[in-house]
Amino acid sequence: EIQLTPAFYIVELRESSNAKKAGLQIRDLITGINNRSTSDMSLQKINAYFHDKKGKLIRLRVERNGKLLSFQFKLDDVFEQKKSLQK
Repeated sequence: EIQLTPAFYIVELRESSNAKKAGLQIRDLITGINNRSTSDMSLQKINAYFHDKKGKLIRLRVERNGKLLSFQFKLDDVFEQKKSLQK
């Protein structure tokens, strides 16, 4: 029996984001969010974690070059950053 599971990769990071500052990189494979495996999550569910309240702590487990790595960061306000860049 073959079982397919979704794979979610980081494809974009804002230069000034807390996620980038924490050490996450483009092409990291997200394997867990806040101690929950992503294998049974939808893309919508994963996106919801990153669109939660500013300041919420996010813990990510990722696979990079065959190694499992853990990161944590607080969500920042995307719209606030965009406003400051427009000034």
